[in-house]
Amino acid sequence: MSGYFKDLVNQSLSRTREATLSILGINDQGLRAHLTEQMHDCLGEEGCFLAPPVFEHTFGWEAGDQTFLDLQGRLLSESTIKALTTAQNYSFKADIRPYKHQIQSWNTLLSERPKSAIITTGTGSGKTECFMIPILQDLISEYEHTDNALVGVDAKHVVHKV
Repeated sequence: MSGYFKDLVNQSLSRTREATLSILGINDQGLRAHLTEQMHDCLGEEGCFLAPPVFEHTFGWEAGDQTFLDLQGRLLSESTIKALTTAQNYSFKADIRPYKHQIQSWNTLLSERPKSAIITTGTGSGKTECFMIPILQDLISEYEHTDNALVGVDAKHVVHKV
């Protein structure tokens, strides 16, 4: 195999093969070696474990005019911004500009009179954040208003991802 993505494809093949053998629980070394050999790395050839990679162009999504910090106090609370920017496993930088469709969905879902929203956009465009950030904002607001630990989740927004 040659090409620009050779190392990435080979790493993907190797990791996928090992993960599959582990998930199947195959511990016998002889059987494991035989199956490893059968799951060869010759992309495009008969019997290759993975199909050749497909690269698909996606359209760039338009960044909004505001950063997370710009939204603080107007749309999102200081506590919400802090939670989003300091989370250990999945955090946002305070100076990033959310996509326009995200800000529009937050304005719709977090308004005094929220409206229903349907978010349709491509994979990787932040649809999950369109509904999760308003839910997080609601939960933080409820906690700060009651000053009591929340039991369960009472999200005011029902959102369907399309």
